[in-house]
Amino acid sequence: KKLYGAEPQAAPLWLTPPGRELTHAAALFGLHYEAPTSVEAIANATARALRQNAPTLLHLRVGPNSAAELRERVLARLAEDQG
Repeated sequence: KKLYGAEPQAAPLWLTPPGRELTHAAALFGLHYEAPTSVEAIANATARALRQNAPTLLHLRVGPNSAAELRERVLARLAEDQG
């Protein structure tokens, strides 16, 4: 179930518009910014962020329904394992 499924017109409030970059927003607040695009890059960016003595904005792009789809796969697998 989508977080915004009950009110589709609310989707723009929950989803980052495609093509938007957060570099300027990070700069406005003096934040370090990274937008890793792979699992390895996310791990490296997270490690760098934790080593710094300053806040970091990690912009992780995922599909608009990826959390719901993952949840469904996990629940289906659990049902199979108990079945």
